[in-house]
Amino acid sequence: MTQPKTNSQVLHRGTFFWVTLIVLIVFSIMTMGVDVDQVLQRTEIHIPEWYFYIIFSVNAVMIAALVLLFFFKRLGLILFPISVLLHFSFHIYFLGTFLYTDLMTLFMYFALGLLYFVPLWDKMK
Repeated sequence: MTQPKTNSQVLHRGTFFWVTLIVLIVFSIMTMGVDVDQVLQRTEIHIPEWYFYIIFSVNAVMIAALVLLFFFKRLGLILFPISVLLHFSFHIYFLGTFLYTDLMTLFMYFALGLLYFVPLWDKMK
């Protein structure tokens, strides 16, 4: 008779998990790189200082969501696309810039992330 699998055995971090997480991290870093560029050019573009507090807070939520995904938490699965959409919306509304990196991050999240994490939803905490 076989023993039932424990939660840690079901939620293993295989190759597809690492590929998914690394792709999401790389695209998130590219998104944050745009924000760093804007901080460096804030006087030329006339961006108010309070905007950077908002946008870097959203970036922190994005990173926290990736950490939660690493630990198989449902909250990370929900927070990540919301934070990317907020980041995208803030750039369009306040700066009038259309960020393809945000769209590509969302595409990778829906193409790779959900393909991996949705079947594990009932096993996640």
